[in-house]
Amino acid sequence: MKKFMRRIGVLSLIFLVATLLSFLINDLPSLQKKAKQNQNRVIDELFVRIDESDVTKYKRQVLDPFTEIDLQGNNMEVWIEKGEKCQLVSSNKKILDNLTVKEGKIYLDAGKKMTRLHIIHPNPRSLFLNGRIGNGSLEVTQSLKKAEIDIGNGGCTIRGEASFPLSCSVGNGNISLNIDRLDAKVMASVDVGSIEIFKEEHEGVGLHKITKTFGGSRDFINLTVGNGEIEVE
Repeated sequence: MKKFMRRIGVLSLIFLVATLLSFLINDLPSLQKKAKQNQNRVIDELFVRIDESDVTKYKRQVLDPFTEIDLQGNNMEVWIEKGEKCQLVSSNKKILDNLTVKEGKIYLDAGKKMTRLHIIHPNPRSLFLNGRIGNGSLEVTQSLKKAEIDIGNGGCTIRGEASFPLSCSVGNGNISLNIDRLDAKVMASVDVGSIEIFKEEHEGVGLHKITKTFGGSRDFINLTVGNGEIEVE
């Protein structure tokens, strides 16, 4: 009798898990759509009050050469791009007023204020970025030396001419990676959503540690999204 009851219990558990998985898989398109809508809503609500056209309100600061940035903020849009001088351009003047520079490393803390920040560097390939953003986005337009990025809600776009060591995590939103010359082991994980690596698509629930190697796997790239999408092209 005890064995029979144990078997009934196991079968009931299997049925419950199968039912739950079936529900999640069938409802995947709506979950993906909702995650995308939430990401867009967060960004729209955060930055609607900042007028991009009025650049006179932005503060620009030219700096001595730096090779490392430690960046954090609750509500931010960040761009990293190549330019002639090391400069920071921000809609939040306080972030530059409170700027700390120590031994080639810059510490930036935007706090809770909505902030748009441009980081301009003559040699991005020498730059190590450590970024933590609560809500918003980060866009890198050149290859860096190394990057560790954590975004709660929003998106991360990485472009460059060559791969570099990268760890990027987004809670709700998307990650887009576009590198001309990939020489790396790429590992991608999504709890609910989709992964596309050079047109090879994976869609569903619990897509963990999908791995592809390119070239000699010189670099390690780890991409993680809770709810949303990862695209490598």
